[in-house]
Amino acid sequence: MNLQQVLITIIELKKENQELRKLCEELQKQLKKYINPHTHQNNSLKNPRTKRTKEKRIP
Repeated sequence: MNLQQVLITIIELKKENQELRKLCEELQKQLKKYINPHTHQNNSLKNPRTKRTKEKRIP
């Protein structure tokens, strides 16, 4: 590869990177609609011990 090809590749990668960042931002916005940090349900996902199960323990 010569220098020109390397530069062209770098420019293409930068464009792809920008597009991916935009997609990631969109995904984060979409996810925020579904995940609310103030709900108990979400807290139980973070820490499974807070969620009580009705399992009977065998002695």
